Amino acid sequence: MLKTILIGNPASGAGRLIGALELPGHWVRDPSRIDADACLDADLIALFGGDGTVQKTVSSLLATIPCPQLPPVAVLPFGTTNMTAANLNCSRSRAAAVRSLRWMIEHEQLTLQSRPLLRIVHGEVTEHGFFFGLGAIATAVQAWNQDRRAAPLRNRLRSAAAVLQGLRTANASHPIAMNGSELDLYALLTTTLDRLLLGCRPYWGEALAGPLRMTWIDAGTPNLLARAPALLRGSPRMAQRAGFHSSSPARVQLGLNGPFILDGEIKDPQSNELTVTATQPLKWVTL
Repeated sequence: MLKTILIGNPASGAGRLIGALELPGHWVRDPSRIDADACLDADLIALFGGDGTVQKTVSSLLATIPCPQLPPVAVLPFGTTNMTAANLNCSRSRAAAVRSLRWMIEHEQLTLQSRPLLRIVHGEVTEHGFFFGLGAIATAVQAWNQDRRAAPLRNRLRSAAAVLQGLRTANASHPIAMNGSELDLYALLTTTLDRLLLGCRPYWGEALAGPLRMTWIDAGTPNLLARAPALLRGSPRMAQRAGFHSSSPARVQLGLNGPFILDGEIKDPQSNELTVTATQPLKWVTL
């Protein structure tokens, strides 16, 4: 049987269900109390939570464990948003992912894939995650988090209406610097995932030049709402539309004066200068 560390976040979206799980392994029910040495000695690390849990836990582990030495990591969808789990796994449900994990632990057989994480460096801080966003993306997440805490339907509808209005006009302006060039953005996203929420493809080029998948939209781009379906599909025709850009670099240097989003978490940069690169590939379990 595989030696497994099971890390659950009771504060995640479906965290209340974690206590009822019966899986072989050593449970850590407070992600802030992870023993890096125990994880390094494990055959498998299983994370039960959402995108924020994955981001915080893996960032904590990589602070002391080099990427090549980190054991395989499984991500189970127990969060409010589970974009990472949906991208890594074949299982269509939480229960199916748990069943797949149990079988792999008991039969000592793992289905693995390799994928790097984003490395975000700002000031003296280094963080890791799968999804980085700027501009309208940060504004939408801030509004959604506020509405989620308040929880009334009326506020959620207002937030949805604000996002739709933003797609209709793209008037939001977010000046940044990218690799030394001044840009006026509506939104920017960078990831190492193949698919994002709603199945959105983050890159529509023919071949990947570097490990990052990056898309950005200029402020003032017209007809954004009408082109949203093609944008979500990652249609190659988007490259011919003015105001839409996509690339796959190995490194991006950004200058910004506002917050950014990392896996659904709002972050205030410790410096106006921020660098995005990719880690060495990590081993992820496909459930």
